This record gives sequence, structure tokens and C-alpha cells, in this order.
Amino acid sequence: NTIAKGSSTSAYGRLRLFEALARYEMWDDTIALCNSTYLDPTTSSTEQAKRACALAEAHFSKGALEKGNQYLTELASLEKAPSKPTNFDNLLLEAEGYREMSAGRYEAATAKFEKVSYFPKERLAGLYLKMGKTEKALELAKTSVSGRPNEVQPLATLIEALASNGKITEARTEFEKLQKISEP
Repeated sequence: NTIAKGSSTSAYGRLRLFEALARYEMWDDTIALCNSTYLDPTTSSTEQAKRACALAEAHFSKGALEKGNQYLTELASLEKAPSKPTNFDNLLLEAEGYREMSAGRYEAATAKFEKVSYFPKERLAGLYLKMGKTEKALELAKTSVSGRPNEVQPLATLIEALASNGKITEARTEFEKLQKISEP
């Protein structure tokens, strides 16, 4: 049960932790966990790429551009690793998108983010909201909810997108749905 075995429980747990940290934008926790035994450096180029991407995103999101660029450079250097990391191109696009967004270059960020094949629609909608692209965010959030109507995350993103577009009545209606599916 090691990280080197991609199908192991430890590799899966590590993947889920990275996903949760990014989904809920827990940037301080990302940095702390990457400096602990939970997400420490490994010998796997794929795991190193995920870690460098997560650290780049976290630092860019916190406004620490120099540190973000340091991890983006580390990520880019893994392209020449003896075994190219799985999903390398997506990880690089994701980290570069956060760099562009943190610098206020929203069109460049959008171009990067739209090429990332594994982004859930609600996460991309959330990024659009951060960049002020509220109509595009709403469109994506609606698509996400239509495919996953009883899931909290897509519905919460839809509510935020509706409110950002001034559709308060619709946002309240969707919030009531969220309350119903969130009840124990």
C-alpha cells in the first residue's frame, strides 16, 4: 500500500486530499499539509507534479507570486523527468491559469482553465465568478446542476452565480432546495 502504486489506498487518499483542498480553496491548509508528512515530497514524478501544482495554486491565490512562480517552475521541470507525470499538461495549465488570474490577466487565465480536462464544472464556474465573468459562471453552474441535481457543491455554486447576476429570487429558491438536500 504505497503511493507508487497508483491504485493503492494511500495514493487515492492523497488524491482526494488534494481535490478537497482545491475544491474548498483551503490554501493555508494546502501549504501546511505540503510541509508535513501528509503531502510531503515523494519519488513519484506524478505525485511531485500534483504537489507542485497545489502549492503554486495556493501561493498564487494568496498573492505570493514569487513563491507561486517557484512551484510553477518546479512543476514545469518535471516534464523532463524520466517518466513524464500523468496529467502533466493539465496540471501545468491549471497552475498557469492561477498565475494569470492572480496577475489580473483574466482572458489568459480563462484560456488556460478551459483547457483543463478534469475540472468539475462548478469549480470552473467558481473561477469565472472570481474573474467577474458572472454570466459564463451562471451558464456553467446551471449545466453542472442539471447533471448532478442533488449534490451540494454544484447547487451552492449555482446559488452564488445567481446572486452574482442579481437573480436573488431564483437564488433563494435554489437555496431552499439546498437546505432540503442538506438536512440530516
